Amino acid sequence: MNSRNYRIISLTGFILIIFGSQSIWDTFSSVETGVANVLNVNPALIALLIIIYPILFFILTIPSSILLDSNFKFWLLFGSFITFIGGFIRIFSLNYWTMLVCQILAAIGQPFILNAFVTFSSEFFPERKAYILSILSFTMYIGALYPLVTGVNLYSLGGIEYLTAPTGIILFFGIILLNLGINKISRNEYKDLYSSPENHEKDIKIIKDLI
Repeated sequence: MNSRNYRIISLTGFILIIFGSQSIWDTFSSVETGVANVLNVNPALIALLIIIYPILFFILTIPSSILLDSNFKFWLLFGSFITFIGGFIRIFSLNYWTMLVCQILAAIGQPFILNAFVTFSSEFFPERKAYILSILSFTMYIGALYPLVTGVNLYSLGGIEYLTAPTGIILFFGIILLNLGINKISRNEYKDLYSSPENHEKDIKIIKDLI
């Protein structure tokens, strides 16, 4: 299998991870009261699950960026893996405190995922970095919208399990594909491609045409 195929595999896995990460964020937002009744907790505690995401993103966004710059592949896989763990374990639990731990894990992983967009696009797909970046950004919003659009119907069909299972399954396949693809990619190969004289000449030509 050539390197291009591994890039596509890693991209597919990353897209699934992004979708899953964002879906975990507001899984229960459209059915807070019902979920609170099933878990036997105050609805405010369900709202806490949603609030955790922006709080931890605010705290971790700069540290995660520094870590990604130091060892991109390791920290991207770290963020993706703990997001997978958070999304997958909650499939098998109807305990609020387990849900809280899972949400915290996924929230820690989110800044490592979102802050990897630019580096992933530019170093692994230097020839189409803007296009790939737009796909990743689009996936981020689709992942956040998914629970809002489907939450009520899924909950009425199968309760909390129907809310958590799709995201966990998506993350399962996402982490496998991302890990398989990204470990076969030589970052130096694409970094060299991105910084090659030919690409610099293309950039200069575009700038001159614009002027």
